[in-house]
Amino acid sequence: MTVSLNQYSPVKFSRIYSLGAARGDLVVTNDDVAGPIDSSDEWIRQRTGIETRRRASRELSLMDMAVEASQEAIAKAGIDPKDIGAVLFSTITHPFQTPSAATLLADKIGANPAPAYDISAACAGYCYGIAQADALVRLEWQNTSLSLAVKNLAISSTQQTEASLSFLETEPAQQSSDHRMSLEFLQPFGDPMARNGMRSV
Repeated sequence: MTVSLNQYSPVKFSRIYSLGAARGDLVVTNDDVAGPIDSSDEWIRQRTGIETRRRASRELSLMDMAVEASQEAIAKAGIDPKDIGAVLFSTITHPFQTPSAATLLADKIGANPAPAYDISAACAGYCYGIAQADALVRLEWQNTSLSLAVKNLAISSTQQTEASLSFLETEPAQQSSDHRMSLEFLQPFGDPMARNGMRSV
């Protein structure tokens, strides 16, 4: 008697379906940070290309930015939030142990009852989130995944030191590392030859 095992064939590819972003509401110029670190606007521009960066005010919360970016991505994707199959929230600055940021976000954007969980891996969290969202989609466990990364370092540091101010200068103004929110939807994408047609907004 011959026994044959059926092999599961996952979806070969996933794709980024839409993007959304939110940034802090305060503009911080080079002059604002030059004094405490004994620098100048010219010195910063020449060596980093940075002119301004964004920070969040006390009135703008981590969740405010997450909701804003999520709603933008949902609108661009043209989907119903109820169709989101999972919410993966990468952050190291969620102010509460429980409930998780992901479950709060899922409720606020109408994605319940999607499974939702946080990823705490600092800068690498976004990469982990995208990798896990890709795996969930390709295993056909769900069709659409919302993966996002958000950090609000102003809420975790109350003192402006030379190190913290210098950190604000590590990326160009349009890619500020201080308060950045980015997210992506991933959906099944079976034909590798069709990748030129993927939509990235």
